[in-house]
Amino acid sequence: MGPVSIAALKPLAPPATPFIKVIGILIALWCAAFAAINIWFESSDYFAQGPHAADAAALSVVNWYVVAVKVLGIAVALLAIRQPRSARTATLVGMTLWAAFATIGIYVVGSLVQIITMLVGITGDPSKLTLGSVGYVLAFSAAGTGFGILAVSYKRRTSLRTLAVVLGILGAP
Repeated sequence: MGPVSIAALKPLAPPATPFIKVIGILIALWCAAFAAINIWFESSDYFAQGPHAADAAALSVVNWYVVAVKVLGIAVALLAIRQPRSARTATLVGMTLWAAFATIGIYVVGSLVQIITMLVGITGDPSKLTLGSVGYVLAFSAAGTGFGILAVSYKRRTSLRTLAVVLGILGAP
C-alpha cells in the first residue's frame, strides 16, 4: 500500500453546526410523525366511511406514496447533517434537499393562496377555516423553513453547484 496524501484525508465538507444538527433531527422527526399519521389513516380505514368513502382506494394510494416521500424526507434530513463521503453523494443529497424545500414551499404557498381567497370571498367558505387547518399550514411552513435551512447550510458546506440547486428545485414533485 502506497503513501496516503493529505488531500485524501481532508473531509469533503466541514461538519454541520450543532444548530443545523438539531434542525436536521427535528425535520426527520416531523417527517416521521406525519408518516405515522398516514400509516394510521391506512391501518384504521379512516377514509373508508364518511365524505371520502368513494375515493378510499385512491386515497390509499396517495397515503402510501406520501409515506414513501416522508421516509425519503427522514433520510435526506439525516444525511444533510452528516459529512458526505463523495462529491456524487453530496450532489444527490443537495439536490434532494432543494427538491424537498421547493415541494413544501409550493404546497405552503398554494395553501396560503387558498386561505386568502377564502377569507376575501373569492372561493370557498371562510367558516371552513379552523384552528386545525391553520395549524396544519403552520406545521408545513415550519417544515419548509427547516428544509430551507438544511438546504442552504448543505450548499454552503459542500460548495454545491448552482446547477444542482436549480435541478433540485425544478425536479421537485
